[in-house]
Amino acid sequence: MRLNFGCGGNHLDGWINMDSEVDIRGKLPFPNNSAQFILAEHVVEHVAPQQAWRFFEECWRVLKPGGVVRIAVPDICRMSRLMTPDYREAVRVGGHGDNPIRAAIFEHGHEGAWNQELLVTFLEGVGFCSERCSIGVSSHPELCGIEGHGKVVGDSIASIETSVVEGTK
Repeated sequence: MRLNFGCGGNHLDGWINMDSEVDIRGKLPFPNNSAQFILAEHVVEHVAPQQAWRFFEECWRVLKPGGVVRIAVPDICRMSRLMTPDYREAVRVGGHGDNPIRAAIFEHGHEGAWNQELLVTFLEGVGFCSERCSIGVSSHPELCGIEGHGKVVGDSIASIETSVVEGTK
């Protein structure tokens, strides 16, 4: 079984695609050790950090041994390092103000600020072995090229603001 949480319009063939109909703040409606892969792209920032931790614990419960969770988040440190004038303008034109870092923390219904190191810390704290990844790249063929955020905001914007980490159970 392959689970895609917070899918929005990114419906993946062969996956169970879920958006707001599954609340990641609670117990996930799947049996223990039942999923091989989980994708949560640009979704954990919409819950408080404590709730994200519980979601990662639920991912651990639902994944089979050797299963992989792939988490993509808006990374405020990455944005700060890689920000371009075009990125700044895209945020402004999108109606999110003149400060992209502020927008990433306070806009879009976000409840938590993330960076790759924090994501690694959370996943490892839950028990996963973590691996930092690039968008679209994975050592697991099933997880290559599955992100959809770039289709919404454009690949250049997504590459500036997104960090990806995979955790293996």
